[in-house]
Amino acid sequence: MKNAIRSVLSVFAGSLTYFLTVLATTYLVRLALPESSGTTPILIVTIVYSVIFSGLGGYITAWLSPRAPMKHVMALTLLLLLGGLASALQLNGIMPRWFQIALVALPIPVILFGGSLRKANKSLA
Repeated sequence: MKNAIRSVLSVFAGSLTYFLTVLATTYLVRLALPESSGTTPILIVTIVYSVIFSGLGGYITAWLSPRAPMKHVMALTLLLLLGGLASALQLNGIMPRWFQIALVALPIPVILFGGSLRKANKSLA
């Protein structure tokens, strides 16, 4: 039972890491550049930091998982994929299609990379 709770918490912590860092960074970017919101350069910056923070979420999930870290990272990947698809549906017609596709597709390999980085670091220790 303890491992099951820790498993759920590891995926929750990874997703919370992702959401809070993206939310905070988006807020700071909008605060710093209010006139630029929605422009192509800002959308590209948004994709870049979202992808980077998704890798951090994968790393955190693998770090906190009690066992089989990549299974937990896969659960995080699925959770963020579903969240990304829901977000893309909400943004349909508001944001460019390329932005929606990038926000859904690009984090997937980076989440897995972040998790595998932690797994590799753990095996070296």
